[in-house]
Amino acid sequence: MQSIDELIEIFLLKYRRCPVLHVGTLSLTDTPASASLTEKVIYPPGQSVSLLPDVMDNSDLLEFISRRREISADLALQELSAFSRELKLLMGKEEKQMPSIGCFFIAPDGYLDFKSSEATFAPGIPVRAEWVIHPEASHSIRVGDKETNTTEMSAYFNERGKSKRQWGWLIPLIMALVAAGLIGYYYSRPHPSETGGNGTPISVKPVETTYSTE
Repeated sequence: MQSIDELIEIFLLKYRRCPVLHVGTLSLTDTPASASLTEKVIYPPGQSVSLLPDVMDNSDLLEFISRRREISADLALQELSAFSRELKLLMGKEEKQMPSIGCFFIAPDGYLDFKSSEATFAPGIPVRAEWVIHPEASHSIRVGDKETNTTEMSAYFNERGKSKRQWGWLIPLIMALVAAGLIGYYYSRPHPSETGGNGTPISVKPVETTYSTE
């Protein structure tokens, strides 16, 4: 016949949460993959068990224990209560070992806590990781409200660059023509002489004779 400790483990691994009478709730959580840039490794996802202060309804657990041990619900409650009392009597560095998921212990702050078994929930073998650039790889991205990818955006910016290069020679040519026109206009107008005044040559008009010497 399975012990109450084993049944609590089975219930937790099956339903991911298991109430512990007058103590809290054991919770099985998934730990995501993580990366270490200094060690250049990626750690795969894993699992861990923690003790939460949340109080859950234990009717499902009692029914589970009663069915597995073929005892009444009252006897199941008595056994679960005895398990909880054992945890509350832990002192100092004492621990309550579970069959495989870890152990209950007293934390430095004096409260009951739970430590996962590294042997059971240890993540897989870490993978060596290096920064790798795939120039031809295409990734989905969103630009404004439009879904596109990196390949299309690269082609778009390449076309814009080519278009600018094709017409880039026209701007210096226009500037040169404007400069030449301004210079020609300047020299075509009357301009000051070195001695001051208007440098335009003076035309002398013949003076009509209005008197006679005879």
